[in-house]
Amino acid sequence: MVTTDRTLGEKIISEVNEQLAKLETAATASESWNKYGEIAVVSSIDEAVDYANQRAPEHLEIQVENPEEIKDRLYNYGS
Repeated sequence: MVTTDRTLGEKIISEVNEQLAKLETAATASESWNKYGEIAVVSSIDEAVDYANQRAPEHLEIQVENPEEIKDRLYNYGS
């Protein structure tokens, strides 16, 4: 996850930890989260776009007010 909102990032971490504690597969899921889970707090949407392009995620979901403004700048994602 990449966000410009530190508070949101902290809430997501808390929620993930709560959900992991309830899973029958908590050990496996926790190991995966600890190895691969990531929340990056960036200072701007431009920085978020750059970060996404550098990380090249297979799955990319955009949740911004104006996705049309950035969609053409995202190019390094998917399989």
